[in-house]
Parts: sequence; structure tokens; C-alpha cells
Amino acid sequence: MTAGLLRVWLEPHDSVNEATFKKWRKSAFSEIPGISDVDILTAKDQVEGPNVYRYENAYHLEDIHAIDEALIKSLRASAEGVIKRSDWQVYERISYNKRDDAGERLPGTEFVTVGMSPIETPENLTDYHNWYKQEHMPILRDVPGWRSGSRYRRLASFGDDVEFSSPYLAVHQYNEQNGLGGEQWLKSVNSLWTKRVMSNLAAPNHRRVWKLEA
Repeated sequence: MTAGLLRVWLEPHDSVNEATFKKWRKSAFSEIPGISDVDILTAKDQVEGPNVYRYENAYHLEDIHAIDEALIKSLRASAEGVIKRSDWQVYERISYNKRDDAGERLPGTEFVTVGMSPIETPENLTDYHNWYKQEHMPILRDVPGWRSGSRYRRLASFGDDVEFSSPYLAVHQYNEQNGLGGEQWLKSVNSLWTKRVMSNLAAPNHRRVWKLEA
């Protein structure tokens, strides 16, 4: 089995009120096999330009290979009365790191998702993976409020394809009060190695910021 993530971006019909939608998505798609956890997320960043969706449900799965096109088609059909459009990305997990003393995860926990598109040559991919493991992750781990970081490789995409998704995805969780933008975080974007990796991308990073709902 291969652990992974099914990331679902959602846009409700205009006729669906916010309270109804909020209640619906807490239990939406519960028939997906092998769910170990679900993150119910709402955008904290601006929903404009390349950022199309305000809502995301992220399903952590024990075996990502249980997800196929037929299942996604069925799930989308079951939600037609609520959802106007949606995008679905299937990822296998590459790595997972967590602070041992993170404590309980509370509503308002901040999620930073960064999609990356390294140019896919053997040399460049090796540099990208080494950078993330040897420099980037250790720096972020020391940002105040950092809770956990996961990294994924995309296997498939389905849906309306209205928001860009990258072949690699990092998901970092932070306490609501955190050091994002501060001195330690800046080390992660200003290093020479980071600048080299960023110069070898096939597309710009796709960064979103979300909050965890109750």
C-alpha cells in the first residue's frame, strides 16, 4: 500500500448558502476507501488570479492506489446538487516530518501548500530532492509555530482543471500564532541553494494559505 493525499478543491453553487455548504463538506465523500484523516480548509489568501478556489477538503489515505477515475466520476456526480465545479489531485507521499511537542491541533491551524514544478532532468530532480531534505525542511522545522511538513508527488488529476496543480506538493502546518515571514522563515527563501532550485523550475511555485475549520 502507498499512503497519500487526495486533494479536492470545491466551489459550491451560488444557490447553496454557506452554513449548508459548511455542514455538507464535513462529511462529504466519506465513502472514499481508506480515509485516515480529513483536513477541512478555507483559504486565508486572496481568491483571485491563479487562486480560484476558496475551499479544500484534503483526504489522507492509507492506499492512494484505491483512487481511480471511475471513483472520482462517481463522487463528482453524487455532489452535483452542491458543487458547481471541483478539481481533484491524487498524490503519493514522499516524506512526513512532525514536531514531537506539537500538541493538539486546533481550528485555525494554518496550512501553507506549495506546489513546485522542477525541470524534470535527473540532475535537476536530484538537486531539488536533496535541497528539500538537507536544507529546506530543517530550516522550516525551526520556524516558531511549525507543526508538521509533508511532501507529495502527483499521480493524477481530475475535474474541471481551473486551478493550476504542480507535480510536487509540500504541505506545512503551523499554529495560528507563528513565525511565517520572520527571520527564521526568511532563511528558507534567501539561501543560495534555494535560489538555484527556484531558477530551475518549469513553472512558478503555486503557493496557497489555508486555515483549518472546526
